[in-house]
Amino acid sequence: MDHMDTDGPLDFEFEDPLLTSDDNVAKRRTKTIGLDDLLTDYFKEQSKVIERQSKRAKALKDHDESGVRQEVMLKSLEECEFKINEIGCGEEEFTWGMQVFGNQKSAPPLVFPELGSNSLLQSVMNNQVNSLVKLTVDAGEGFFEGLLLNGWFSQLVGRGGRLEKSVAQWIYHLMFYSQKEELRTAACKFWCTAVQLDVKDNKQPTGVEWFPSYSDLKTAIEIYGFVPRVPLQGESPSADNDNRGPPDNIQTWIKFTAACCQARGQGCMFLASEAETLLEVIVLLSLDRKLEGFLLLLHDCVQSVINYFTDEEWQAACQSVARSLACRVPKDLNCIRALESIPGISPRANSLRAAVSHQLLHNSFDKVASDEEGILSCLIAINMAERECDLFKMYIYLSLAENWLLSTTVLEDKPLICEMWGVYLRHCTCQISHGDLRPYAAKIRAKATYLLHSKTKKY
Repeated sequence: MDHMDTDGPLDFEFEDPLLTSDDNVAKRRTKTIGLDDLLTDYFKEQSKVIERQSKRAKALKDHDESGVRQEVMLKSLEECEFKINEIGCGEEEFTWGMQVFGNQKSAPPLVFPELGSNSLLQSVMNNQVNSLVKLTVDAGEGFFEGLLLNGWFSQLVGRGGRLEKSVAQWIYHLMFYSQKEELRTAACKFWCTAVQLDVKDNKQPTGVEWFPSYSDLKTAIEIYGFVPRVPLQGESPSADNDNRGPPDNIQTWIKFTAACCQARGQGCMFLASEAETLLEVIVLLSLDRKLEGFLLLLHDCVQSVINYFTDEEWQAACQSVARSLACRVPKDLNCIRALESIPGISPRANSLRAAVSHQLLHNSFDKVASDEEGILSCLIAINMAERECDLFKMYIYLSLAENWLLSTTVLEDKPLICEMWGVYLRHCTCQISHGDLRPYAAKIRAKATYLLHSKTKKY
């Protein structure tokens, strides 16, 4: 049997001339695709799909792991932030400031019918010049305001002229109750000049028929809404925000009080007990944040009132004021602020700061420790290393002890007290570590270290 050519054309293909063409046969053969090639292409595509799926799965896994790590990190950051805020806000919670003013009372009317019958006004009206000016009784108040603003009344009193009671009272009311700044400023300038005029025999100028007294000052500040009793911590005087004192006139009240006390050499305007009350009031005014802009004015007034007392009056007055302030000022940063409101390094300022600090410490320990040794023993007995220890209170104690002992000569006069003071300071530095993050821990340690270093150098 003849061998069959499987690659050759079939019998019927010889009959078709188109199919028997060599070129057509070659072209048909080039289009034939082997099974191996198909399988190869298929598996290549499959491997690409698997690779893409693997990459996608890996990306999702990495994303999930990154999300978990991010969540853990955020949680850790929140915990750290909470702890930092807990540490940081501990000191911010304590601030000074008391509301020593409540609702203002109705001010007395500024209408003075007596001005119309004033001899000065009558003399001007009866003068020939009035035919040109045409001054009337109804315009009398405006006429006096012009004289006041131009300083004419101050010149009149300075030259020994006569100032009737009605005009003096009218100027006084403008100083304390007028809503016009230029009028109350001019009135304050007049009265500050009048009370400090040089006089003979400790008497006020004979030309001025009326002078303000302590009761007038007391009435004015009560009308401003001053609260005699400082509210306890957490309380506040009942007052409407729109009607709460003090008014702008408080500035002239402070200035005039200082001027009256500076005039002690010319005459005694206040009793010693009245001056004590004024000193307490001025210190308490320093605790109101609304008067923070008048700090220098308040300092000047405190110094003036302190210097008002005679040497015989001062010792008793100092202790009386200290006892009163210790009962009225809260034992927080307000008591430190009260001490800061007593400026200067004069013997009287130092003794008042020491007396107030001593009385505050005395009251803090339920009055069981009265002398230096007893108070320092109570301070030394406190263990500041305990976590439950109130370091804010300890900071107040340390500041009070500093003002009490360093404002007097007790450390020089009593070696035992000096030694106990050193022991207390070492307790503050040793019982509070560098890494203690409790509020006021760093402040106590820093202050005690400085005081201990100063003590070592001095004593």
